[in-house]
Amino acid sequence: MSMEYLFKPLKIGNMELKSRTGLAPMATGLDTNGEFSQRSLDFYEERAKGGVGFITVGVVTVDKKARYRVDTEGTKDQKNPGAWDDKFIPTWTKLADTVHKHGTKLIPQLFHPGNLDPTVPIAPSYVPLPTRDPSRTIIPKELSIDDIKQIEKDFADAAYRMKVAGCDGIQFHMSHGAYGLVAAFASPFLNKRTDEYGGNLEGRMRFPVECIREIRTKVGRNFPIIIRLSGEELVPGGRTIIETAYIANMLEKEGVDAIEVSAGTVPDSIYRVVPAIGTPLALNSDYSEAIKKVVNIPVLVVGNIKSPQAAEYLIETGKADGVVVGRGFLADPAWPNKAAAGKFDDIAYCSGCGACTKVGGTGRPITCV
Repeated sequence: MSMEYLFKPLKIGNMELKSRTGLAPMATGLDTNGEFSQRSLDFYEERAKGGVGFITVGVVTVDKKARYRVDTEGTKDQKNPGAWDDKFIPTWTKLADTVHKHGTKLIPQLFHPGNLDPTVPIAPSYVPLPTRDPSRTIIPKELSIDDIKQIEKDFADAAYRMKVAGCDGIQFHMSHGAYGLVAAFASPFLNKRTDEYGGNLEGRMRFPVECIREIRTKVGRNFPIIIRLSGEELVPGGRTIIETAYIANMLEKEGVDAIEVSAGTVPDSIYRVVPAIGTPLALNSDYSEAIKKVVNIPVLVVGNIKSPQAAEYLIETGKADGVVVGRGFLADPAWPNKAAAGKFDDIAYCSGCGACTKVGGTGRPITCV
């Protein structure tokens, strides 16, 4: 099977990708105190050598007061990269230089942990949340208007640092419901505010939209912003694809350059965020197809895209403009290069076993069987 579509260049804003493949954002557990270790640099370089068009670095914290740790054992080590201080610019420059050598673009995923902050959980409103531990419930603090304005500034400052460091754009994380602050504001089952930051869809979207405007003020128009968005939240009272399509259209008008489509919430429908073995192939592609119908910017899709042939089909049939793969590129970093060469039988395909996800809550580095 020829790869006529998957390896066509794709423009996102003023950024041109060499192929329509991206490494999905994942917490690797390879970083130390917010900086990239040599092992982390090697991890990303191996994927860049393998031919991926862009690399998204996951859960990049923007708020110096809020720490999202993959380690829940009480250590002070920040196991994911930081963007809340100028001191992190050199480590990002080092990573950018590393992947740029191979023609790959670098996209940090800017993130605020919100109610996942193990120190002081915060949220748009007081909604107690279950966790994967049945004995524990998260009781978040409701944000004040002053808090909101400060976090908007934190996002903008972090985006500017990424531009100075030589990154090629940013991803703005607003997917997966309770997983992160921005998605919680946009969610009808998590945002119960009665002021201008709650209520109807426009009210719930005020915080994300103001963040994007602040970011644009700092980085200018020619620095791509990609939004990660759940097509549906898949919980009672959650957002449906109709509302999400409206949001995508709204975000395009705000100057966003691309939408990456996922689905589900954490922890309620984690199987859709990290599709388990036995879940359908490319299970979010109906959502990306629906969003493509209402926007003119590129739409990317993530979620259980196992093979290059499946990725080619999604692009050829108009379900997406590009694909984002996480565990598949853990199993075989050279997946894109092998696909481009037609060496499909040489690819080590992801089995969906879930060993890599055990990094969460343990502090152990990401791995693959």
